[in-house]
Amino acid sequence: MIIAPIVLHAWGAEPPLLASAVLVAAVCAGTALAPSVRNLRLDQAGDTSGNDARALGETASSDKTTSTA
Repeated sequence: MIIAPIVLHAWGAEPPLLASAVLVAAVCAGTALAPSVRNLRLDQAGDTSGNDARALGETASSDKTTSTA
């Protein structure tokens, strides 16, 4: 942030923006190349956390039943 005005004055706006775009693309590509990210899968059948929509809906409906009784 401190050197941005100096770079802008020295080179104009296009080179720093292009360099930023290349840096962002490299970071995104590096993330996608990580094996732990590439192999990430959503296992809905084995999800026992109770955070899926059906479990939340069932909890909400059972709360209504117990609160009105």
